[in-house]
Amino acid sequence: MFAKWLGTLVKTHKMGDYTIYEYLDSTDKQTRYTGQIGNISVNESWRNMDNCLLCLIARKYEGEYNSQAVHYICKMLGIK
Repeated sequence: MFAKWLGTLVKTHKMGDYTIYEYLDSTDKQTRYTGQIGNISVNESWRNMDNCLLCLIARKYEGEYNSQAVHYICKMLGIK
């Protein structure tokens, strides 16, 4: 479920176990993305949907908040 204190929900994207919420940040009005796996929120936001989806996938399979997998995948693919 989207936390309204983050900002204004723009769109919800559902892909299998993953739900990505696209929203306008309440502080700087920039588009951000946050997500959940099943009913569990990851409590993080990203500036693009690619990073958000990669983080959700890594979190699902690694189960760690301090995972470095996403950092290296993004670096390998040239995603900032």
